Amino acid sequence: MDIGKSFTYVFDDEEWVSKLLIAAVLSFLSFLIVPAIIITGYMVGIVRNVRRGDPRPLPKWENLGDMFRDGLMLLVAFLVYSLPLLVILCPIIVIAIATGDSQSAQDTLSVLSVCFTCLAVLWGIVLALVSPALYIRYAETNELSALFRFGDIVSFTTSNIGPVIVVIVVGWVASLIASIVGLLLCGIGLVVTTPWATLVMAHLYAQVGMKPQAPPAPPAPPTPSEPPTAAPPPPSAPDAMVSSI
Repeated sequence: MDIGKSFTYVFDDEEWVSKLLIAAVLSFLSFLIVPAIIITGYMVGIVRNVRRGDPRPLPKWENLGDMFRDGLMLLVAFLVYSLPLLVILCPIIVIAIATGDSQSAQDTLSVLSVCFTCLAVLWGIVLALVSPALYIRYAETNELSALFRFGDIVSFTTSNIGPVIVVIVVGWVASLIASIVGLLLCGIGLVVTTPWATLVMAHLYAQVGMKPQAPPAPPAPPTPSEPPTAAPPPPSAPDAMVSSI
């Protein structure tokens, strides 16, 4: 994996200023949901371009409808993968409503809340581990069904568990750097540094499981040419006279 490239590739693009500013605006408006979905679709585009070997993987901000569709597919997948937590949370809510405000009920609810929090943290780690596989498989196929081939997702994740863990740790470092730099710029810098960290994460996701490109083969040595055939010597004077007779 080229971790350094993930941190710098954004600035290698000739239009990086405009592309990053658009990402910053959408990230700032992500509370409206739709911009957040488009940003997720933009990440899919980065993953797709990196996997194809594009030297400038930042997509143009065109075809926002396609980006929205791609982001929506990922959102649906993450919601489905989060269903186990919702299944666990619902009984806790029911118990909280049914038991009332008694001390024993409050104690039981506190224990259940702690257990749910622990499970939520563990499941969040699981979702973080499978996230690269989800992005990669969808970017490669453009099929929603690819996100729910659980055997393939688990197999890809486990077979690349080392790079996946590296991606999670480095992504966390990128977010930390973005937060520190943004706060040093009076907090306003977070508007730009936060989407930059998101773009770094997309590039890291794309590199998981990629086979290193083989260096180009050296040119074949030139084929030795045969030496030119020497012309026969001219006939001597006596031979020439004999031939004329």
